[in-house]
Amino acid sequence: MIVNRKIPSGTATALAVGPNAPPRHAQLADFVRRNIESGEWKTGDLLPAESALIEMFGVSRTVIRQAMQTLESEGLIWRKSGKGTFVRST
Repeated sequence: MIVNRKIPSGTATALAVGPNAPPRHAQLADFVRRNIESGEWKTGDLLPAESALIEMFGVSRTVIRQAMQTLESEGLIWRKSGKGTFVRST
């Protein structure tokens, strides 16, 4: 299994704010989705830990978990308690 916890270099980490901005969890899900679809993160790769994403985006653990739940329901990732979050084969 390939292990990859890196966050893509040159990644913009600011989320849009304001009354017309999408919810933060949706923006975060889009960020992860783009990295999977672009091939930056491949099947079997370990995604950055919740704590790294919290620090990177300045959001709560709840926002991270909402985003990951969205991606899991879309079939893009799978999670294993105590192990991490992985890119699912497409």
